[in-house]
Amino acid sequence: MMKAVQYDTKSESGFRFIEDRPVPEASAGQVVIQVKAAAINPIDYKLPGFLTNKKIVGKDVAGIIHQVGEGVVDFQIGDRVFGNAKGTLCEFALCSAVEIAKIPEGLSFTQAAAMPTTYLSGYQALKDHGFKSGHKLLVIGASGGTGTAGIQLGKAMNAGEIIGVCSLKNEVLVKELGADGIVDYHTEDIVTKCGEKHFDFVYDVATGSGAGENYRDQSRKVLKDVETGEENKGVGMYVALNGPLWFWFRKFIKCEPKNTHQIICKHKKEDLEGIVDLMTRSEKGFAFLPIIDTELSFSEENVDKGFDRLKSRRAKGKVVFTM
Repeated sequence: MMKAVQYDTKSESGFRFIEDRPVPEASAGQVVIQVKAAAINPIDYKLPGFLTNKKIVGKDVAGIIHQVGEGVVDFQIGDRVFGNAKGTLCEFALCSAVEIAKIPEGLSFTQAAAMPTTYLSGYQALKDHGFKSGHKLLVIGASGGTGTAGIQLGKAMNAGEIIGVCSLKNEVLVKELGADGIVDYHTEDIVTKCGEKHFDFVYDVATGSGAGENYRDQSRKVLKDVETGEENKGVGMYVALNGPLWFWFRKFIKCEPKNTHQIICKHKKEDLEGIVDLMTRSEKGFAFLPIIDTELSFSEENVDKGFDRLKSRRAKGKVVFTM
């Protein structure tokens, strides 16, 4: 048996800490990881209870392979790995072998656990939607876990300019990560500050995130919308993680404007390896490292603290539990 946090529709918090969850067994194509660290994301508390009741909480994990299922050839017992699992706030997590990758030497379990969902989202947003070296990039929601990853990935992918939308108190952090400047959302307007048709790419992780934000109209005004004849020609691209239901409806009926995309993070081994490649290209060490806002040991009390911190929407970087 193992300790775990599972969804519970009868609990006030929506979660329940238990100590008698059966340890999972790996089927074909799967591995079991002894969890060393696990990070949480807003989706972990936003999912509706009828879909999640009694399932283990969490997706992001780092640890050591404990068991290998039939047909798995890329991993063996004892490998240090990170990625996405079917529940991670537990002592042993069940993973598909195509959703994890090996942790690069020198990266801690805590750092590795902070990466999967946020860095995969940013990497896929840029790589899959036309971002090119030299592009001017705007990251909206630049100081949270997903936004900081977007800034770092844009820098690693040779953005010509990076501007982050965040509060003034987070300006130093965002610039240290690679931004050339910020727009203070408390006092400044993106269009007024940056000018119309300025950016090649907008990565918006704030719109629809829970406090009524909507930057889509401002984003359209600051995006380039004509082919310039230059090397990086083309319409500006707007990519968002969140949005109201009608945004998602348009996506699923394939009725989005050609320069607009709502994305869902895909848990892919090859993209995790692509991120590792970007971060390990520097001869002076890692090109970037995830920002850890809060690191807590795995206990019932600390799980409550961790989710309170995440729900506050004041976390600068990731909330991670260590086992």
